[in-house]
Amino acid sequence: MRVVPLVEPSSWSEVLGWRLSNWAGAMLLAHGLAVVLLLVGGPPPARASRWAWFWLSWPPIGSLAFLLLSGPFPGVPAPASEPAG
Repeated sequence: MRVVPLVEPSSWSEVLGWRLSNWAGAMLLAHGLAVVLLLVGGPPPARASRWAWFWLSWPPIGSLAFLLLSGPFPGVPAPASEPAG
């Protein structure tokens, strides 16, 4: 096996085995950072805990689900929280 230096920088990123253009990889990274910042600094999610949404948001489809489903639904009451104690 012989290793040679790359003459040109690559114009693609690899994400979960998929080959994407650099701008798409950067957008996916920005999306993931936005989800984490919203989890940490945003209002508490209505349907699950922050940790549940954190673990569910690792695949890209999970972070999209968080952005769409974590808030209150129009016309549907929020689930009752359990009393402490």
